Amino acid sequence: MKHVPLPHDLTGLLEIIQASNAGQLQSDRWTQRTGPFLVALHPTSEMVWINYATPVEPTSAEALTSSLMADLRAIFHAHRRIPRFEFIETLHPLLANWLEAHGLTLQLRAPLMVCGKGDLKPCFAPGMTIHEIRADADQALLAEFIRVTRRSFATAPIEPSAADLIEQRELLSSGRQRLCHAAFEGRMVACGVMQASAELGGVATLPEFRRRGAAAAVSTQLVLRHFSEGGQVVWLSAGDEAAHRLYAKIGFREAGAVLNYIEPS
Repeated sequence: MKHVPLPHDLTGLLEIIQASNAGQLQSDRWTQRTGPFLVALHPTSEMVWINYATPVEPTSAEALTSSLMADLRAIFHAHRRIPRFEFIETLHPLLANWLEAHGLTLQLRAPLMVCGKGDLKPCFAPGMTIHEIRADADQALLAEFIRVTRRSFATAPIEPSAADLIEQRELLSSGRQRLCHAAFEGRMVACGVMQASAELGGVATLPEFRRRGAAAAVSTQLVLRHFSEGGQVVWLSAGDEAAHRLYAKIGFREAGAVLNYIEPS
């Protein structure tokens, strides 16, 4: 990933995050530009969290028309996906009202958090070892990473398919993702992902191993590695209060919010 110097203003930082996320989506999803939006759909999975439209340029009142919404809905429906939108609230102050006027509802308001190179407060987990998973990892290790992630997030199916393993290896080989996991007595108990866009995500711990510092240790390793390779900031959207506390503990601070809107089923 090419690391861009950080701007001095918050808006400039948020614009870099928005552009980085769009670049990541274009590298690993089917995408289509429609008006100010990039529609990004996973080619095989209907999971709502990985299928959405996001603005990639300003969303003015003139651009946000009923015909634009009709076009966006048509794309989602043609691919058998639920219309869904993610965006940084500060950069798009008109967007929430437009989505609500067209029948979409707020699914999640997640704090957008950032950690600069000098902000990190490393945390470690006593009794656990932290490991990176590289592109040449064997199939069993990749499969276990996916299983632990899905079980931690209570996502079905737990067992990865052959296509899941191929996709994960390609993401590693291309440098679009870095994976890390925590092990306790040789057992994988927590996982995390750093995207090439500098987004930290997919940090999760098996229920029976929570509150032992595993997630903080995994996050620390991924952020440290990102900074060691020239990165200057890491960002994420905290899904709940527990996640917010975790990331604040290791040095992340709020920089706004990411709003998620979805069409009711």
